[in-house]
Amino acid sequence: VLDMGEPVKIIDLAREMISLAGLHENIDIDLKITGLRPGEKLYEEPLCNQESALPTTHQKVKINQARAISNNFISELDSLLSLNINTNRDSYIRVMKELVPEYSPFGTDENQTTNSPSIKIH
Repeated sequence: VLDMGEPVKIIDLAREMISLAGLHENIDIDLKITGLRPGEKLYEEPLCNQESALPTTHQKVKINQARAISNNFISELDSLLSLNINTNRDSYIRVMKELVPEYSPFGTDENQTTNSPSIKIH
């Protein structure tokens, strides 16, 4: 797991890249905030809740210590693979959440982000 430092706003990164290219925002390139598309995230979590990071010799590099898998993992995975996601979506999500408790599919009530910003460069 890499320590990437503080988060950077994409809009600030886009503006900086436009400037570094010798161009001007709203003259040479327009930026438009459009909102999240399906599957996009506002931020990335490097570790899940039940995981931890172990130190290494480098201060900004850690080793992920994943949680142990259950003794029934193979049978649970087989049951997931036997489902057709198109016809058994609720069953698929239920089994997937059993395998990965942090799993939150896009489009479910617990993962709605309709007014979150995204950027489109023209």
